[in-house]
Amino acid sequence: MPAVVALLHWFLRLPGRARHGLALVLLALGSAALAGPPPAVIELDARVRPVVPLPGHAQFWIDSGGQLDIDAVVRQGDALDWRPVLDEARYPLEGQVLWFRFRAHQQSAPQRWFIELMDSGIDRAVLYQRSGDDAWHRQEAGDAVPVPHWPVPGRLPTFSLTTKTEAPVDYWLRVEHARVAYSAPIRLISGTPLAVSRDQEQFLLGGYFGLLAMVLMMALALSIAWRDRLMIGYAAYVASVGITQLGQLGTGAQYVWPYWDGWNRLSTFVAPSLSAVVGLLFIRMLTEPARSSVWLDRAVLAVAALTTTLVLLDIAVPLGATYRLIGDVLLLLLALVAVCMALAWRRSPDRHLRLAILGFMPMLLLALFPLARTLGLIATSGLTRYGLAIGAALEMPILLYAIATGVASRREARVRAAASATTDALTGLANLRVLTPRLDGALARADKQGSSFAVLVVHVANWKDIAAAHGLQAAERALVLTASRLRRIAGEVDLAARVSEADFAVLLEAPTTRPDAIARARRIVDEGARDSALLAKGDALALRVSVAMLPRKPLNGAAVLRWMLGAARAGRMGPAEDRVRVLG
Repeated sequence: MPAVVALLHWFLRLPGRARHGLALVLLALGSAALAGPPPAVIELDARVRPVVPLPGHAQFWIDSGGQLDIDAVVRQGDALDWRPVLDEARYPLEGQVLWFRFRAHQQSAPQRWFIELMDSGIDRAVLYQRSGDDAWHRQEAGDAVPVPHWPVPGRLPTFSLTTKTEAPVDYWLRVEHARVAYSAPIRLISGTPLAVSRDQEQFLLGGYFGLLAMVLMMALALSIAWRDRLMIGYAAYVASVGITQLGQLGTGAQYVWPYWDGWNRLSTFVAPSLSAVVGLLFIRMLTEPARSSVWLDRAVLAVAALTTTLVLLDIAVPLGATYRLIGDVLLLLLALVAVCMALAWRRSPDRHLRLAILGFMPMLLLALFPLARTLGLIATSGLTRYGLAIGAALEMPILLYAIATGVASRREARVRAAASATTDALTGLANLRVLTPRLDGALARADKQGSSFAVLVVHVANWKDIAAAHGLQAAERALVLTASRLRRIAGEVDLAARVSEADFAVLLEAPTTRPDAIARARRIVDEGARDSALLAKGDALALRVSVAMLPRKPLNGAAVLRWMLGAARAGRMGPAEDRVRVLG
């Protein structure tokens, strides 16, 4: 204690400048002691350890002003507040610069070594090291630099380390990353594992984007063919997801827009938000929330408009606060999507809609991970980097199948409803609404051209007998069988129609001779006499046919049918050759 008092007394008796200088020296020594010693040397030996994570082997320091260059950082050295790099650390860098320093030594050089920042979308990263003439060797990568200008072009910022040296080499890594806290893992990796890793990811990403492209092309083709608004909305949604994934995974900057560094900086932040808006509007089309609540539908439109407005504002004035607000609104957007799907599931038993909702669930759940990273809740991980890609890969085929089958089912119902006015519901043949105008047109053309054509009217003479003996269903099967056999006998340009309960007609519209028409009629009678599994054993169709060669004046289409129906119904049930009656 007396020694401490004496030392303090000596310090106070020093001149002012000397006392201040000594205080600064002691402060610097204290800061260095708190920061700890420089990082230990990382021995790079691919045979022992081909991949070395940076945490535990490096230190970081945050330049709050972002003004110091590499010379100033090295000059101040341990006087700065260097701290150990930890796993899953997050570094908020709004207007600040993050520095890493580490020391590595490669005793032998069978392979090259690299340092890789394991996340795309980093604004700018610069690696410094001393060259042989003691000058700084600088390597730069990130969204602010076109990928072909990177030291190691690829999807992720990667830098090459110095090859074999006698002494350890000091490295400084400078990182700029605005809006979202920086949390990308960093690793030192030798050449072979890096090449294998890139080959694997290119294979997987190629398959993934190939799947997206195939689904998009199919959706566009169906949109053009069907002109269905839901399919068009789905195609727009798939396109927006594809553009978002190109930006977030770094594949767009690598292959699609390598020199568009301006768009590359924006795509990481703009594309996901706009894709979420497109997805919300697509879910609105799919689930129709207005059927459950008008206010819910208005809320969906309001959130879509608010998100778009904030994105445009963030493009004009990029601020961290604005982007964090976008993250909060996106959380609300996902909640609205979940509510719309839950209400639609509860309201509608449509299996196609429910399958589409189930297909959308992986994307909805896995989107929470990158959103949580945006909000600063979790660090960068595999799920934050690839969650949306996994969700899209699971979602897209299911959604395409559900929507395509649903749209096809609705189209088929509409076609059946439209055809019911012109098609007989039991037999599928045309009805009188189709046959009469076709017959009128054929009469007019034949009269003008001086040609002739034929009409065959077929009466099922034993229809009532079959109904009395075996029931109405057996009689209806007899009519269906008659229609099937008439359809086979009629030519491609001919028209077969059902004109009344047990009467049919075949319009042979092409120029036809009398013998040919009679031959067709006898063939119809013969076909009816053949046995069929649709009829009871021993039963056969008893068909009577009237044949008329037209045109005949003053008959029109309706008059021709009345005339021929009377003849067919009044015919005799003798041998097959007697069941054909030629009129006129």
